[in-house]
Amino acid sequence: MSSFIILHHFIKWVDENTGIFQKCLQRKFITYIDVNNKKFDEFLNYYFACSKYSSFLNFSWGLSSGEMAIFSLFSRLFSISENNKMKLEDNNNISSAILCLDEADMLFHPEWQRKYINSLVKFLPEIYRGTYLQVIIATHSPIILSDIPKQNVIYLYKNQNGEITVGKNAEHSETFGANIYKLFNDAFFLKEGSIGEFAEEKIKELLKLIYTSADQEKEKIKSMINIIGDQFLKSKIERMFYERLNNETNKETRLMELEEKITNIQKEIDNIKRNIKND
Repeated sequence: MSSFIILHHFIKWVDENTGIFQKCLQRKFITYIDVNNKKFDEFLNYYFACSKYSSFLNFSWGLSSGEMAIFSLFSRLFSISENNKMKLEDNNNISSAILCLDEADMLFHPEWQRKYINSLVKFLPEIYRGTYLQVIIATHSPIILSDIPKQNVIYLYKNQNGEITVGKNAEHSETFGANIYKLFNDAFFLKEGSIGEFAEEKIKELLKLIYTSADQEKEKIKSMINIIGDQFLKSKIERMFYERLNNETNKETRLMELEEKITNIQKEIDNIKRNIKND
């Protein structure tokens, strides 16, 4: 059957079933409002027949990008298990499989990342029942890494020549149940610090300002200190600032006392000189 005939049948079917759609042409989308699954299946079958030659419709289920990512992941896992008939009840031979998930968590909300491994552990045995399954997960998320024991982790990084190198597992701390902040620094090679580069540069400017213009820029320094989110870092810099101010104040006081002593000594010298002349 030619593509023209298939498309003609699809258009005819849509014309005959316009009642199941709500048209919103000004916003260029059509909402499916009928709950009859049979009709919807017919629509999809007609469209898939046409889309073999050219995809001309975009489908949206009203989900966020993160929701679409997690829905897509688990539906694809289920689809693979069905297509390959890897369930034990469909195959008398016990099979095995390696499942590779390359940063499948990339669009997940942190709370979904926190539930990701637990959901996989519960979901995979159901759809790959009776299958020896090894799962390999690539991730940049310390939240997900906190669900994996260190002996099951492989650390990869680029060396100075740009080559991918396997890190030594023994050089890293335990990961299972570990603090996320600690994992960021240890497991993801944040050798240059654990805050944003812009914030880091501004804090360096702040420290320079404290040691060069603490007295003249007091109000500016105070406002910069107040926006620092880490309380330990904030209190430490604040302490440095006031110590510097005190040193500046003590320095001025000592200078004034020294000048006063010099003035008094000069007065005594002048008195001695006058007494000598009078004698």
